[in-house]
Amino acid sequence: MASPAHASCASRLLRLPRLTKVAGFDEPAPPSVLHGPRRRIPLTEQLRRSKDAIGEKQKEFVAFVRANPGLRIEEINKQLGTRTRDLRLPIRKAIASGTIVVKGAKRSARYFPGKRK
Repeated sequence: MASPAHASCASRLLRLPRLTKVAGFDEPAPPSVLHGPRRRIPLTEQLRRSKDAIGEKQKEFVAFVRANPGLRIEEINKQLGTRTRDLRLPIRKAIASGTIVVKGAKRSARYFPGKRK
């Protein structure tokens, strides 16, 4: 009689063709599909944006808000073609420098030009 560990492994192997078809792969499914989520990548190994890249996004965001005051982040992302996570740091820096003012909180926050240029 097979041990419980062997039975678990065998059932996983029997599911392999089905998992690859569901995922749309012609080759075996990646380990993350079979064994759960991947490990979290340490911050030291992640790719980081340069200060220049963040500064460019900040300038683009500030210019857009000056031209279109009072929009929420979802509306801004839709028109700029960005994601919230890409703008999070440039927005924080613009708020800290006073070039952007926020009215509201969280998702209802609306962005307006500040007094500083």
